[in-house]
Amino acid sequence: MYRPPVRYPAEVIVRYPNRSRALVIVVEHPDVPYYHALRTEFSAECTACLDYRTQDADLTTVRDWASNHAIDCRALPQPEPIDQ
Repeated sequence: MYRPPVRYPAEVIVRYPNRSRALVIVVEHPDVPYYHALRTEFSAECTACLDYRTQDADLTTVRDWASNHAIDCRALPQPEPIDQ
């Protein structure tokens, strides 16, 4: 059965595989309003257990959370939706 490749938004910066090979992804959110200016923020989400780190202006903090979460998380990837 043919399965098309998974497509991620252009804003994905890095992907970490967890213990079950599901991905923990770090995403960039450019142009977030911040007082009277715009700034870039980052967030991370586990595609298996759906745990996440909310947006933060510090990439290192979010990237470290994603890396550490991928090391510990044993959740299986989410099942593919069934076509009806």
